[in-house]
Amino acid sequence: MKTKLFLSLFAILALTGCLDDDTPEDKTETMNVAISAMTYIDSPVMVNYPMEGMWAKVGNDADYQFLTFNEIEGFTFEPGYTYELQVERTTLGNPPADASIYTYRLIEELSKQPAECTRETVSLYVSAEIGNYDWGIAQIGDAHCMKIRESENEDWTNVPFNKIIGFTYEQGNAYELSVEKIKLSAQPTDSRCQTTQYVLKEIISQSK
Repeated sequence: MKTKLFLSLFAILALTGCLDDDTPEDKTETMNVAISAMTYIDSPVMVNYPMEGMWAKVGNDADYQFLTFNEIEGFTFEPGYTYELQVERTTLGNPPADASIYTYRLIEELSKQPAECTRETVSLYVSAEIGNYDWGIAQIGDAHCMKIRESENEDWTNVPFNKIIGFTYEQGNAYELSVEKIKLSAQPTDSRCQTTQYVLKEIISQSK
C-alpha cells in the first residue's frame, strides 16, 4: 500500500515538473530590416505621448512599421540615409505587459545609402511651454509634446520631445538652437511619415 502511495505521489510530482517545462521560451531568428530615410511618429506601448522613430520593413512583412531609434541594439540611425540591416530578432516567450514582444540586435549593416535631400544650418526656437499633440483622431488624455519654430514670426508647431536628434528638452526652459535641417525629397503617403528632420549643432541660448 505504501509502495502504491509512493508511486502515485512520484507520478504527480513528475507531471507537475512537466507542466513547469511548458513555460513559453524565447524564439530567435535572423532577418533583414530595411530602414527608410523618412522617420515616423507614433506612441510607445501603453502611453499617449508622441515619439519620433524609425520607419522600418522587418523581414518578409509587406508593410513598414514604427521602431524607436534605440530599438535595434548596436545600431545608430543617422538622418538622411536609408539602410539595409541584418538583425537578430528575439520573440519573447513571456514579454512584459508594457513593452514589445520583440527585441532586436544588429548583426551587420549591409548597406547605407544617402537619400535625395537638402541640408542646411538654421536657427530653431523651442518654447518654454509644452504643447498637446494632435493625432488627428479622438484621444484619451493629453499627448504632451514640444513646441518649435524656425522664425520668431512663425506660429509654433507641436512635435515630439525627441524631434531634434541630440537635444534633450527641459520643461520650463526656452531655447534658441543651431541645427542641421534635413529635408527629404520623398513624398509620403502616410501623414505621420516625416520628411523634415533636425540634428542639434549648438545650443545658442537657454532661459527660464
